[in-house]
Amino acid sequence: MTQVRFRNALHRLAQLGRETGIQLVRITSLEAGNRYTARPVQFDEQGETEYASTHTLSITNLAELPDETGQLPEGAEAIAVDVEGRWVIHVQPEERTLFAAKVLYTFGDGRYRVRPQVPTGEKTFADDPSFGDLTAVNVFELGNPVEFGIESDTIVLVASLKDNAEPPTIQYAFSHATFDELH
Repeated sequence: MTQVRFRNALHRLAQLGRETGIQLVRITSLEAGNRYTARPVQFDEQGETEYASTHTLSITNLAELPDETGQLPEGAEAIAVDVEGRWVIHVQPEERTLFAAKVLYTFGDGRYRVRPQVPTGEKTFADDPSFGDLTAVNVFELGNPVEFGIESDTIVLVASLKDNAEPPTIQYAFSHATFDELH
């Protein structure tokens, strides 16, 4: 019987990557779209990550669309690769099957800007600090032109769905009667 030996592959990749344009990073903030500010991290003696320097990098997450608001939370860690002077990562945003969201405004054509919510008590919600604003489609409005959409601050239940693109992208949808139908 052969014994399989395991190695800390991420630690080895971080060590080798310093010379080949690979850097372990921690996201510190969203810049715009799918671009983030990050700082290099390294492993300490206990195997935990810590900041390696105060230097910051501008990184692009190729798993997100550039014209949408980034979805990776502050503190997320990833392996960044230097591609022709541009640091890139490929990290899929956390997938939520169903979640509550507050309608902020409509773009028209059934598309809305929504903000994920967390329950704070009986019948109350607050903005979820771990997610930014999202674009979601109201499937109720597909094929049903409406004069008035959903009012701002309405809480809706949003589903995250993967489309058939390669690689798949997460799309957000909900079904809610519009102001036209309610009044």
